[in-house]
Amino acid sequence: MVLAMVLKALSSWLITEYSGIYATYTSGFGESDFQQIETQQHTIDFYFYPKDNQYLSISGEYYGNSLSDNDNNYFMNLGYQFTFEKPKMDLNISWRNILDTDQYINVNNNQYYNIISSCRLRPSQMLASLKFKL
Repeated sequence: MVLAMVLKALSSWLITEYSGIYATYTSGFGESDFQQIETQQHTIDFYFYPKDNQYLSISGEYYGNSLSDNDNNYFMNLGYQFTFEKPKMDLNISWRNILDTDQYINVNNNQYYNIISSCRLRPSQMLASLKFKL
């Protein structure tokens, strides 16, 4: 298994974060090997701060495995926040599941078992919210 994580401030207005996992397992019994299974997960996030009261976030995810029919899963999200000084409140606008991925397959395995989980996802959607104190 290989695990990598990097958080880097590229400038005062841009921060990026990456994490990744790659694993390979060979299932078997005794001296007999049955199947080699590869799984990987990669996440990358970009945070832009164009002004003190604003930020934009872009995130992408990839999940891959060599076991299921739907072996490549891609996700992408976008978010924006604007903070008003008076009155003190935050406007958030987010776009989730930009690529409109409809199913997510997760594989967990070791030398004795394989577990495949399938989740149906909501369609691509936009959400706007306003946060404030009463």
